Amino acid sequence: MVAELLVDRAGPLGRAAIVEAGRLAHIEIDRLDRPSPVGAIHRARVGRAAPGLGTFVALGDGTTGLVARPGPGGPGRGAGAGVVVQVTAASTAPDKAATVTTDPILAGRLLLHRPLAADQVAASARAGDRAARAALARRVAALTGGGAWIARAAAAAAGDDQLRAEAAALRARGRAVAAAAAGGTPAVIAPGPDAAARAVIAWGGRPLDTVRVEPAGERGRLGAGLDALAPGLSDRLVPHRPPPPLFDLHDLDSQLDALMRPRVALPSGGNLMIEPTEALVAVDVNPGVTAGGGALNVELAAAAELARQLRLRHLGGMIVADFPATRRGGSDGERVLVALRAATADDPEDCRVLGITRLGLIELSRRRRGPSLAEIVRAASARGA
Repeated sequence: MVAELLVDRAGPLGRAAIVEAGRLAHIEIDRLDRPSPVGAIHRARVGRAAPGLGTFVALGDGTTGLVARPGPGGPGRGAGAGVVVQVTAASTAPDKAATVTTDPILAGRLLLHRPLAADQVAASARAGDRAARAALARRVAALTGGGAWIARAAAAAAGDDQLRAEAAALRARGRAVAAAAAGGTPAVIAPGPDAAARAVIAWGGRPLDTVRVEPAGERGRLGAGLDALAPGLSDRLVPHRPPPPLFDLHDLDSQLDALMRPRVALPSGGNLMIEPTEALVAVDVNPGVTAGGGALNVELAAAAELARQLRLRHLGGMIVADFPATRRGGSDGERVLVALRAATADDPEDCRVLGITRLGLIELSRRRRGPSLAEIVRAASARGA
């Protein structure tokens, strides 16, 4: 299927959408007045230790981070020492510290580079069985010629030239990080990826046929960013000049509006109700009035749509889903569980289907890196009101 990346600015928001066969497949949104801190690399200063929690550090933007599990870069030294960290999860409240790691990772479509770690090559757990992962790691080690790398699952299908080019781009960024790490005072060494970069990384090695950008003046900035992330992708960049506005090409604004509402209609009948709360995300699956085997088919379709909705809405944490089939027990419940695991297998975040509780509910966990899509949009709207 043809896939396009559409990048625009809409008032206070910067948006990047991947559209496949006219349907929204992935969305990333930034507040232009407050870009996402996730992925930013800082030269930080070690602060106080918090027993049972970790070590606090002063970040380069004046905020505080918490190192829960020190990596190869520290912070094994005492208070006041310098350390390089990367933000892995944004602060959830003004009085909360961001989660940071001392083992920064630079992400590409095919490879992940650890610029401060000792030479080591590994392959993603999603890259097949143990033999397949070992073979992929050996191949990447031979092509990169040293350094610390993690091969993403998509690397297995990529050509040698693709892997070499991406490794060279990531290595150049890694050298810049290592060079900047030698300074003294806290500073932001490298900002986190913007919406377009996050969309490309999440899409992995799957092809992007076209990259469209509006306003057209953003072409140069976007092209440079894409080349640093995925060499050659900027060759597919096309400036868009309205009318119509870029996101009108596939009625994306309507699709985004639907993501703000809890009810999701299923094409085969029935619906999902997705309700985020402070403690968890509650999901109710209503297969409608379909009888017999048709009800199970609706629930299997609901499992696939739930996985898609979690990705698009950027929901994470604990998720509890009420499927009628799992409450009934038996083979139908197991089929729903298998379908949900298959649908979440390619989630760019760590999404785990944990099983069925004694009450017949499916439990999931999904890594949450920052605010949900709705939280970003509503905060930007409130600021502009």
